[in-house]
Amino acid sequence: MKYKIIKIFFLLFFFLTLLIFKLSRISVNENLNNSALKQTYYNVEISKIRGMIYDCNNLPLVGTKKKLFALVNPRAENFLNILNCAKKDKNIYDKIKQEKPFIIEIDKKSDYSNIDIFELPVRSKKEISSLHMVGYVNGENNGVCGIEKAYNDFLKSDNKIEVKYKVNANGKIILNDKYRVIDKLYISNKGIKTSIDKEQQCVVEKIARKHIKKGAVIVSEVPNCEIRACVSLPTFFTKKMCESLEDAESPFLNRALSSYNVGSIFKLLVAGVYLESGFDKDFPYNCKGYYELSCGRKIHCFSGKPHGNLDLKNAIAFSCNSYFSRISKELKPEILLDYAKKLGLGQKTKLGPDFYGNNGNLPSLKQLEDEKNLAIFCFGQGQLLATPIQIAAFINAIASGGYYSPPRIVLGIIDENMKYNPEIFEKSIKCFEKETINSLKDYMLASMEYGTSAKGQPENYDAAAKTSTAQTGIFKDGKRISQFWYAGFYPFKKPKYCITIISEGEGENSSPCPKVFKEIVENLRI
Repeated sequence: MKYKIIKIFFLLFFFLTLLIFKLSRISVNENLNNSALKQTYYNVEISKIRGMIYDCNNLPLVGTKKKLFALVNPRAENFLNILNCAKKDKNIYDKIKQEKPFIIEIDKKSDYSNIDIFELPVRSKKEISSLHMVGYVNGENNGVCGIEKAYNDFLKSDNKIEVKYKVNANGKIILNDKYRVIDKLYISNKGIKTSIDKEQQCVVEKIARKHIKKGAVIVSEVPNCEIRACVSLPTFFTKKMCESLEDAESPFLNRALSSYNVGSIFKLLVAGVYLESGFDKDFPYNCKGYYELSCGRKIHCFSGKPHGNLDLKNAIAFSCNSYFSRISKELKPEILLDYAKKLGLGQKTKLGPDFYGNNGNLPSLKQLEDEKNLAIFCFGQGQLLATPIQIAAFINAIASGGYYSPPRIVLGIIDENMKYNPEIFEKSIKCFEKETINSLKDYMLASMEYGTSAKGQPENYDAAAKTSTAQTGIFKDGKRISQFWYAGFYPFKKPKYCITIISEGEGENSSPCPKVFKEIVENLRI
C-alpha cells in the first residue's frame, strides 16, 4: 500500500510538471502573446487625413484647415461637461452609454476635467484648385474622381493619430491610467506632385469664369506639354453635391477630357501633312465660297462668301474650307490618319493609373475612301472628335518644333520627408520637320495678325493662334449650337505657353474664346 501511494505521488508529480511545461510554452507563443497584448488596450482613432496633392512648386492644391476635437472620458461626475462640450453631437447619449472614451468635434477650446482637446488638420471642401483634375473624396475618405481616385490607395495610407487605453481583466477601460498617443500624421506630408501651377490656375480660373459658361481652358508649358492650369466649366460645389447632381448643365463632367467636334484647327495638321508630302505651299486656288465635288455636291465655306485667290498660308489665316476640300484630292487618307494618331488623336490620353481622357474619334480608312468624307475631314468636320487636352498636345507639338509629347498632369510622388520621386514619361515623338513647323507657325501668326484669330491678339505680346467653329447640328430656341475653339501659343519667337480654349455656345459669332486667350496672355507671368 505504501509503495502504491509513492508511485501515485510520483506519477501525479510527473503529469503536473509536464502540464506546467506545456503551459509555459503556450504563454511564450508569439501569436497568442500578441493577441493577449491587443486585448489589454482599447483604441480611439482621433483623426485620419489623406496624403496631399501638390502643385509644381510643392504648394497644396487641396485645402486643409484646423478643427478642434475632444477626447472624452465618460465618467458620471463629468456628465455636464460632456454635454456642454458636445452640443452639436446628436448621438452623444448613445456614446456615453457605451462607457468608453470617444471623440467629438467641438467649436472652441475649454478647460473641462477629463476632456482632452486636439487641434488637427482635416480635408477642406472649399479650397481645391483645378477641382475637376484633382477630384474629391466621399464620406468614407475615398477618392471619387480625378487624381484623388487614380491615386486613392497611395493617398489613403496610415496617416492618423490614435489613443490607446489600458483595459483590465474584465475588458473595462482603466480611466485613471494615462493613455498613450500614437501620432502618424507626419506621414500626411507625402502626396502627389502635379504639373499644375497654383498661381496660374487661380488667374486662369478667374478669367475663364468671367467669359465662359460651358467649356474648358488649358494652359500647358512648352516643350513637355506640362499642364499648368486646367479649368472645366461649369464647376460643381463639394458642399452642395445634391444640387450639382441635379444641374442640367452637368457640372461634374470634366470638359477638358471630353470629346468635341474639332473644326478648323485640324487644318493645321492637314497643312503639315501636305507640306511633308512635298506639295507646293504656294499652290494657288480661287475660292468662290464653295468647292464642287466630282459628284456635283458643293461644300461651302463657313461664311458662304468667296475668299478669292489664296495660297496655303492665307487658306489657314482665313480658314477656307474650299481650299482644304481641294487639296484633299492630293492627300492619301492612310497618311493623314497615321499623322493624326502620332499626334495623340483617336486614342485615350493617360494621365495616371486608370485616369484617362476620352478617345475622341477618327474616321476609318474605309470611310475616307469616300470623296465627300475625305474633303470634310480635311477641314475638321464629319466624324472627327477630339478632347481639349488632345488639342493642347497637338498645339504643343507645333510650338515645340514638331515633337509630340503626351500631356503631363502628374509629375511624380513626394514622400513624408518631402523627397520628390519623378514619374518616368514616354519620349517625345518627332512628327514634323523643322521647315514644316516654321511654315505652320507663320500661318498661325498670319491668322492672329489679320485672319480669323485677330480678335484674340494680346497687347505687348507676339502670339500665334487658330480658331475653329464646329457646327453640332443641334438647335436651341431656333439658334444653332456651335463649339468654339481658340488655340495658340506665345511668345511667338520662343514659345513658352500654349493655350487651348473651347466654349459651348449659341449663334455663329458669339465666341468668348478670343477674349479669354487675350486676357490670359496679358495676365500670366513668363
